[in-house]
Amino acid sequence: MEMKGVIGSLWILEAVAQHQPVTAGELTNRFGLPKSTVRRTLVTLNEAGWPQANRKDTTRREIGAQVLAVRPPPRAPPGALPRPSSREGSARPSGEQW
Repeated sequence: MEMKGVIGSLWILEAVAQHQPVTAGELTNRFGLPKSTVRRTLVTLNEAGWPQANRKDTTRREIGAQVLAVRPPPRAPPGALPRPSSREGSARPSGEQW
């Protein structure tokens, strides 16, 4: 398998999420990539806060808190948000964020 920049990094990140905690060696075997490529990708992703070292075994990586930052907030069930009255038109209620 050939590594293609961002796409390859995302494959590695997805594999970390699916098989966490995982070592660089396990990812190397899974993708057939050079260990240096996998390690370099993990270091780069780690600097951005995506995977992090496992607390019990620092050679293993798991998903970091940064992943939660890009997760969309839970959606409210239909009808749960206040609807504008006919006087308000389509203006958002005060305090509502998008």
